[in-house]
Amino acid sequence: MRSTFMGLETARRGMFTQQSALHTTGHNISNANTPGYTRQRINFAQTEPYPGASLNRPQIPGQFGTGVKAESVQRIREGFLDIQYRGENNKLGYWETRAESYKKMEEIMNEPSDSGLAQSMDMFWQALQDLAVNPSNPGARSVVRQRGVAVAETFNYLSSSLTAIKQDIKNETLVTEKEINSLAEQINKINGQIADVEPHGYLPNDLYDERDRLIDQLSSLVNIKVDYRPSGGNSSAIAEGKAFISIMSEAGAPLGILVGAGGSNTLEVKYDGLDGSVNEIKLGTGSIDINAFDSKGKLKALIESHGYQTVDASNNKIVKGIYSSMLTELDNMAYTFATEFNKVHENGLSPNEIKNGDLDISFFADIRTNPPAPVAPKADIVFVVDNTGSMSSIQQEVANNISDFVNVLSSKGINDYRIGVVSYYDSTINEVDFSGSQWTTDATAVKNALSALTNAGGTENLMGTVDQVIQNYSFRPNEGGANFKHVVFVTNEGIDDKALQTDIMQKLQQNGIQTHGVVDASHSDINELNNLISSTNGSSINLNDTSWGSKLTSIIGNKIGNAASVGASIPGEKKGFAGRIQVSAEIMNSLDNIAHTTMPASGNPSDATLGDASNILALADVINKPFNYGNDMNSNFRNYYEVIVGGMAVDSQESVRLSGNSGALRQAVEERRMSVSSVSLDEEMTNMIQFQHAYNASARMITLQDEMLDKIINGMGTVGR
Repeated sequence: MRSTFMGLETARRGMFTQQSALHTTGHNISNANTPGYTRQRINFAQTEPYPGASLNRPQIPGQFGTGVKAESVQRIREGFLDIQYRGENNKLGYWETRAESYKKMEEIMNEPSDSGLAQSMDMFWQALQDLAVNPSNPGARSVVRQRGVAVAETFNYLSSSLTAIKQDIKNETLVTEKEINSLAEQINKINGQIADVEPHGYLPNDLYDERDRLIDQLSSLVNIKVDYRPSGGNSSAIAEGKAFISIMSEAGAPLGILVGAGGSNTLEVKYDGLDGSVNEIKLGTGSIDINAFDSKGKLKALIESHGYQTVDASNNKIVKGIYSSMLTELDNMAYTFATEFNKVHENGLSPNEIKNGDLDISFFADIRTNPPAPVAPKADIVFVVDNTGSMSSIQQEVANNISDFVNVLSSKGINDYRIGVVSYYDSTINEVDFSGSQWTTDATAVKNALSALTNAGGTENLMGTVDQVIQNYSFRPNEGGANFKHVVFVTNEGIDDKALQTDIMQKLQQNGIQTHGVVDASHSDINELNNLISSTNGSSINLNDTSWGSKLTSIIGNKIGNAASVGASIPGEKKGFAGRIQVSAEIMNSLDNIAHTTMPASGNPSDATLGDASNILALADVINKPFNYGNDMNSNFRNYYEVIVGGMAVDSQESVRLSGNSGALRQAVEERRMSVSSVSLDEEMTNMIQFQHAYNASARMITLQDEMLDKIINGMGTVGR
């Protein structure tokens, strides 16, 4: 037989359980505006029925319910929505950061506008056009100089501004690195607190909420995967356990553990790559090569914006990145434009050069914060002499002129020089051996060797001879920009093997060899030979001028002397040149150093005229001529700059578009997640009324049981009294 007081216990349990539900409802209402809070609920469960199944159970019709109990307090959260949210949050962090980087770059480049690089170049080009109309006008010359200064300053501004933003991005990367490590440490500590609570059978819901909030923040910085491991002990079946976090690649492969059983691992971005670029990510005791670190998020976007080390198709180390690539492109454009412009300018003649002789004045130069110490100039000069029958009448004249050339080298400040001599005819190539050496400094030995040549018949093999010179002669390597390599053609014929011409030209340029010619200007193929000479910034002299040796000394001596005194006007290294380009001191000191005319056919600068604007027109045409500005793509300056700016605009537009898409998707997932997990005050008020009525009903049941017991205790057994 069941207890008479059984109904009281059932009602009491109902009151306590509904009271717990009301307490939880109050907790939800209090935290309706708490960031990261997840609404909670009481999981109601029936208590054990009476009687239990046993041998001595009372003989009653069946089991009676004994009431309700609060089995657990659980968060209302859907794990799938959490995974979706973190995935979209990760993409948003990546694309937002890229979009912001491009936004800053577009503000600096400022194209199209009236103050960008394109406008500065157009104004410079227009100033050259105006000077071509009247090359002796000092006002027009002054405008050209000032427009040149504006071009240099625009390159300087773009380079310095982009470099400053690049440094800011590096600083932001370091802040993000610290944020990742801080979040990982906080998550690890919360794991420890959860592990202390769960084994006792409780659910630390507020700790779960705080941990999820931190994981949400972390997901925007790197691509992560969260695995949950049980805490052990007497944990509830719905306990979440400890969260272990791995950094994942885009393909879903683990790159490293951020939070694990041993605690949190420290992440560090290493800037040990080429030019201070990122080359690896340290994670704990392991490392991740930056090219394998394809984990999307803010950190990846910052690294891509700043610059990271990779290799090209030839396995050479290079730096890629939004700002690193743009700075490289600026350096390419500034270097190539200045180099090609200087070539034309140096080949021309200015009023001062017409008066004083060819000085090869550069228009643009390189600012050097720490200029190298002056290096004594060295020169290796090989004479390639035509030895066919048509040269026999001037054989001794050639020997005398080359001997004169060698004798006066020191007067041009060239004391460390070496002379080589090669003669050729048909397929025969003779390299003169100066007592067991291919080089000599003895003018008499050179003269004797040339005088002893026996002229032969046949046709010239100029291209084959030059190819052998490039392969066989051990030119000294460049040291500090003061070693000069020259090949001088002495011939009354043109180019024989035109199929080799382009190949030879490339080899000469690659080896830093400058060519000059002592040639018969009347020969039909001489223009092609002169083009080859011009391609290496060399000069041609008329073979029929009986004193060409002294003129050759002036040309080579001035080229070496001018370059050695200040270093090469354009350095061999392109890196950083956009930030160092300036108008040369010679142009800034005198407007009459602007080269307006070309060298006359006589080779004598004094024969040039002040009214000739041929070189100004050639200078103005540099901006329209195709050159290899970068990426092995021949293009003129305008078109290449349009490619660079257009590419930046397209990439920026893509980043903004994908940032918007990711933001919309994250918002959609967040709204679905909030519909499940966030606190609705209307719903909580409904629950409050529901639990209140249930509580009152349980209290009324106790009152009813009290009345029944009162009747039993005080009312029964009084009949007949």
